[in-house]
Amino acid sequence: MTSIPPPTPLPGEADKPQREVFHIRRTPLSGRGEPMVWLMGAGLGLCVLLILGLLGVILANGLATFWPRPIERITLTDGTTLHGVEVARETYQPNDAVLAEMKDLHDKGELPKGSESSSGKPVRVKYRVGNRELDQATYEWIPAYTIASTDKATDAALFERDTWGVWIGTPEALIVQRERPLADSETPESLGESGTTTYEGKSLPVTRTFDTRGDETIATERVQLSEGADATLDLLKTMLPEAIKRRKQLFSIEKYELGHVYAQQRATQDRIDSAHYLHKQYLEAKGQSRTWPMIRWIAAIIGLIAACAAVRYLGKRIPTMRGMQQNYGKIARTSVWIAIIGLAVVVWGEAPWRASGMTEAKRDQIIAKAADRSKELASKAAEISDRITQLRAQDAQYRIVTTDLRSGRIAPVRATEPDQPLILSQVYRVVTTNRESTFGKFGVFMSRWREFLTGDPRDVNSAGGVYPVIFGTVLLTLLLCVTVVPLGVVAAVYLREYAKQGVVTSVIRIAVNNLAGVPSIVYGVFGLGFFCYTVGAYVDRGPSEPSSAPSWLALLLITWIVIIGALVVGLFAKPEPGQPENTVTRTLKVPMVTMWIIAVGLMGTLVATTPYFGGFFASRPMTDSVFRGPGILWAALTLALLTLPVVIVATEEAIAAVPRTIRESSFGCGASKWQTIRHIVLPSAAPGILTGAILAMARGAGEVAPLMLVGVLKSAKELPLDGTFPYVHLERSFMHLGFHIYDLSFQSADSEASRPLVWTTTLLLIVIVLALNIVAILIRNRLRKKFSTGHF
Repeated sequence: MTSIPPPTPLPGEADKPQREVFHIRRTPLSGRGEPMVWLMGAGLGLCVLLILGLLGVILANGLATFWPRPIERITLTDGTTLHGVEVARETYQPNDAVLAEMKDLHDKGELPKGSESSSGKPVRVKYRVGNRELDQATYEWIPAYTIASTDKATDAALFERDTWGVWIGTPEALIVQRERPLADSETPESLGESGTTTYEGKSLPVTRTFDTRGDETIATERVQLSEGADATLDLLKTMLPEAIKRRKQLFSIEKYELGHVYAQQRATQDRIDSAHYLHKQYLEAKGQSRTWPMIRWIAAIIGLIAACAAVRYLGKRIPTMRGMQQNYGKIARTSVWIAIIGLAVVVWGEAPWRASGMTEAKRDQIIAKAADRSKELASKAAEISDRITQLRAQDAQYRIVTTDLRSGRIAPVRATEPDQPLILSQVYRVVTTNRESTFGKFGVFMSRWREFLTGDPRDVNSAGGVYPVIFGTVLLTLLLCVTVVPLGVVAAVYLREYAKQGVVTSVIRIAVNNLAGVPSIVYGVFGLGFFCYTVGAYVDRGPSEPSSAPSWLALLLITWIVIIGALVVGLFAKPEPGQPENTVTRTLKVPMVTMWIIAVGLMGTLVATTPYFGGFFASRPMTDSVFRGPGILWAALTLALLTLPVVIVATEEAIAAVPRTIRESSFGCGASKWQTIRHIVLPSAAPGILTGAILAMARGAGEVAPLMLVGVLKSAKELPLDGTFPYVHLERSFMHLGFHIYDLSFQSADSEASRPLVWTTTLLLIVIVLALNIVAILIRNRLRKKFSTGHF
């Protein structure tokens, strides 16, 4: 074994001291940043995957709802045949008897193909069989081992109807069903139960039934226009559009022509009620002494003239005042303006012309004209009703005979008349998927989407369109933004720019932030109790317990004195410019705040007990309320309160982000604080304000719980906007996509049939919220680009 000698040191190096070696300690894993970066990135990626997965599931199920699926003829092992549309296939755990039966079939080699999955588990198939009138479920799970064979039924069709869901069956004939009384020379024996008749120049087979109604014998003739599935489906291509046209014509007459007449009748009745109400007021005013009201009115007129002159005088004198005199002048002008408002109310309320109102002769004249108008409208309504009856009778002649393959029964016109064939206009669409090409299926797909987006709901919301639902959702969201953004901006500007930053302001900010965590149903209860039953009742019929005029005027004078006192105390509670607060100014703030609180309470009492306002709809019967109840206006205000904290916080942050140099530049140019806020701060903070509006829209559009209390309905026949004067009806209830999803999920009569629409409606709600947000984001980006600042 050899050893290598150490190297010989160079001359001079032996005397040098040895270099000390430092051992660097390795950084522990907990002190490194890379693992946490990777962990946070993984969390972000997981969130993105969850969101994309959710949207993917909603998108896949929502788009697949309206794609037409093939209709199968299913033959079971017991010989039963039926039509169905396959919608799902899954494995399941059957009971022991089924397992024994399947094992027996497997041992005999008779187990149908596809009865088991690749893992050996039993399979069952879910079919949509429709035909709910036959007391059967619209969806049926069939074990795969009981299915002998399936094939595409080219003679089957799926009929989408106005009620009772879809009907899947074989179209056998199109008939014209007519009823007529027998002539004197005709007898049931001479006509016979079957034969031929001439219809539109053709000799067609006819069957007859006879029924005695009173002294007449009625013959019901059914002229057969087609026979067999092929001929019937070919004839449907021309007759179904005509039936749809008749149905739309009937709908238009009932909703618009007859509805317009009903609206005029309602307006006529309102004029009669108003005449009775005004005559009652006239008698009450006539029975009272007009001396004191006249004195109060004259005094109010004189005071109003003097107050206006004082405002004009102070407007000229204040600019020439200096120091405290100018402050006193401003307080005096504010006090005079408050007095002008109160005196104007007294002038209007104590007007002497109130005594010369609705006399008995004038009332009778109005009632007579209204009665003549009512007769005219009743005659017009009867004429329209006769037209509707004739059109319905004409429309009811055209019937389609389609039979259920399993039971052999026909599709009835209604469940209570099982022997009467389906009226053709009850059919909205006939889908023959097995006969259609890919382009034909795509046409059906687009037709269903068009109906879904532009049509009205039908069959208890389980079919049809969602146009009223979309309209109500968008209108509510717009009203929400119009309401909450100004309120949030005003509150945020005051908190950030005017309020002194102290304990009170901090408490207010904490309270605003805590409001965001209050359950939404609490807002719904508040909206129902305050907006609907308090404010709405006040708007309809005025104060529930109005005070007398002298008491109200005395309260008005007290309120005026308290406001003046609060202004004067506030003047002394404000320190001199450049001087710090002292004990006196701090002490005076307590009575100032107390007086303002008292003044606000007194003003609320004045409004709640005023004898000069009787409501806008007091002439209507007590049971007929307008704004006293749920409506879209109260729903928008309730959601505005719910989303107000979001807008306030976002606006405050946007205002705080405005560069201080811009403010100082504005002040340097001579602008006041309000001018700087209005022209500089708010435009620069507009992108942040729109961010708050976007968040408010996103939350408000998806809320359901408060809307269930303050305005949303399962089905609303009238929209808040229509062609009836005054065109905007904020007192009406509405439909909402969020509640529509809840209704389809938990309150539908046929939950299985409504389940696909839940996915589609959810997708539509997401698209609408996304579209509104995109519009707001584009506006925000444009404003941000416009008000962006740079440095040289």
